[in-house]
Amino acid sequence: MIGSTYPCPQIVSYRTSRYNPIMLNALRNTLQQLWHGVRLIGPGPSLRTAIYPLRLSWYQARFDLDDSGKAFTRSTPQALRHLLQGLMTKKTGDTSIESIGAVIATKRLPNGVELRCTNGLCTIEAITSRIMRVRVVREAAMPPYFSYATVLDPQDVPLDIQEEEKGLTISTPDLCCHVLRSPFGLRLSDARGRDVMGGSATIAWTQEGGQLQQRIPPEMQYYGLGERAVHFPSRGHHFQLTTCDP
Repeated sequence: MIGSTYPCPQIVSYRTSRYNPIMLNALRNTLQQLWHGVRLIGPGPSLRTAIYPLRLSWYQARFDLDDSGKAFTRSTPQALRHLLQGLMTKKTGDTSIESIGAVIATKRLPNGVELRCTNGLCTIEAITSRIMRVRVVREAAMPPYFSYATVLDPQDVPLDIQEEEKGLTISTPDLCCHVLRSPFGLRLSDARGRDVMGGSATIAWTQEGGQLQQRIPPEMQYYGLGERAVHFPSRGHHFQLTTCDP
């Protein structure tokens, strides 16, 4: 007995709609994540996460810097007027990116190394055996370090610095920082040689400030970022984090 099958015609129906399906899907996903966040951490943190962009815009309008770089505070009416003007004015600023360039000179420091680049200066310091502090500025000299966020003083740890033609390594017993000279790049590994942070793809400046992009290994995950109404694993999501020291 020989049997045969015939393809069944597929019936497709089309429906026109004045709503954008992409926007509807994005809205649905946002509401689903918000509901998931409410169930996980409660309505209070979820609401704070939702209004965070508005709070950030308000603080940026209230506290600002003048042309000389001196901080000043606007009054509430002035801040409201400045905020409304910013919302009504289309930003057309410079979007160009200036890379830090290549390492052109190195200098040993008591607990690290100073790297002079084509368009900036970088210092890498061993704070503990497992912590390295990396600072990058556009100026010709590194300003004194001060921060309310990190107050740990450098400890006296064994440090080994090896310079080669293509780069150099700064090593402690538990951590190793690999520096590529041209173009300038960083990579961290542990004592076993395992990748810790991935390689830096871009270290540059824009009109809004510094920019750092990393190449993240496929198996690496990110967690935390404070009380936010999102899933605890943060990889694949976009977050805006703002910090400022006087």
